[in-house]
Amino acid sequence: MSGKGSDSLAEAERLAAAIGPLRLGRQHARLSIQAGQHAQRRAGSGTEFWQYRPLAAGEAHARVDWRRSARSDDFYVREREREEPGRLLLWVDGSGSMRFRSGEQVPEKFQRAHEILVALAIAAKEAEEHVRVAGSPDVRTVPAIAQALIGLDQRFDPARVRPGDMLVIASDFLDGGSLDFVERLSGQGIGGVLLTVVDPAEDDFPFKGHVRFERSEPHDPETDVGRAEMIADRYSAAWGAHRERLKAAGGRAGWTQVMHRTDIAAAAALETIAGFLRDGREPWAA
Repeated sequence: MSGKGSDSLAEAERLAAAIGPLRLGRQHARLSIQAGQHAQRRAGSGTEFWQYRPLAAGEAHARVDWRRSARSDDFYVREREREEPGRLLLWVDGSGSMRFRSGEQVPEKFQRAHEILVALAIAAKEAEEHVRVAGSPDVRTVPAIAQALIGLDQRFDPARVRPGDMLVIASDFLDGGSLDFVERLSGQGIGGVLLTVVDPAEDDFPFKGHVRFERSEPHDPETDVGRAEMIADRYSAAWGAHRERLKAAGGRAGWTQVMHRTDIAAAAALETIAGFLRDGREPWAA
């Protein structure tokens, strides 16, 4: 990556350093159990008890579980279940509306979303977690992840996720598409975060007088408004409904929803998401 991409990666590295290694909390395992999924049952170095088995020839007697063996004529070893690592899956909306910024003082929504997701990838890989891009599951290095997050489909495809994954979706969610897939994925044992990235002008609607609203997507209309302040109340009501729609979608699924304005430091949203991924803390209300 070069130029702007290099700057974005450098910013992501700075953000990741501030939160430190990101080890995923194991709420994804609980979600899998709630969804009726069965973990792979194999002996390993995990913390959960799996089974007792007879002491094998040549094994050290230090491994014997004496309490269990006292109830039998044989010696038994207590085995723990192997912990299969869940994956952190990342996806960012590449649609035209994500390329919006209202002024030179704020970044594009896509740029900010990209930096936050790459920072999550860096921090999680430092903790030796498995990190993938939803839709590009074979990329594994940080530069490859950063590149793969550019140019993804404009709508999230839930086909390539599996029980136990933790998914972070970054978008403005302005396409009006259904968010039913969030509840469906939750029912399959997948946890996640909806990172809603907004420009301050979208949140505040500071427009007055004659304003021409240009299209950000090919199907959007271009609109001339003679007195923008006359539609401010209608806009505010529609924007509030949008926020409630996102909050409800996350709430039904047990996911967290973080709304981030691009005029606020990226560290705030990153710390909130990292806290949830680590231990399931509730997010702050944006």
